[in-house]
Amino acid sequence: MILKNDVDVLDKIQELFSDCLRNREFGEFTVSLTMNHGRPVRLQKSERENLVRYEQEKILIQK
Repeated sequence: MILKNDVDVLDKIQELFSDCLRNREFGEFTVSLTMNHGRPVRLQKSERENLVRYEQEKILIQK
């Protein structure tokens, strides 16, 4: 997808956040914009979910 102007970039960012708000219930969602010589060149989204930990319990990882 080639975004031709600033409005297209903003519309894409809005689309990503709108999709997140409609579909996600928990976690963290970020969008980063990479610029090169004053022009946007990359959009990257990141989705994270937290692990639930209960008091006094440890998570054991076994090999």
